[in-house]
Amino acid sequence: MEEFCLKVGFNERQTATLISGKPLFYEVELYSEEHRRKFMT
Repeated sequence: MEEFCLKVGFNERQTATLISGKPLFYEVELYSEEHRRKFMT
């Protein structure tokens, strides 16, 4: 899961927050290889 988070655009601190089960407030673009496009959050 950590690799996936880093791959889509989260930094190490954000990834650690997500993995610990805490909410993460994030307003930026994320890239999806599956859909081959960026998404705004």
